[in-house]
Amino acid sequence: MDLYEKISRNKHNVTSKELIELLESYGFEHRRSTASGHAIYKRKGYSRPFPVPLHKGTLLPHIVEEALRMIKEIRELDQDKDKINGKES
Repeated sequence: MDLYEKISRNKHNVTSKELIELLESYGFEHRRSTASGHAIYKRKGYSRPFPVPLHKGTLLPHIVEEALRMIKEIRELDQDKDKINGKES
């Protein structure tokens, strides 16, 4: 089971470190950190930055769900590009 599936199955027990690992595996890069304790991640070709709270313990489920929604969108776009380029999986 990949990290995306693992996190999708258990949104209530995800740490900042795990979410960052997931974002980075989909091409997100750390752009900056804020004074309020968030790391801002951005993906080339994707307009929305994603703030990740940097604290101990687990993240709130709505933060994890939003990240999963973004990644699902990216996965769908990648599949569409593969179909257009003749690389259907």
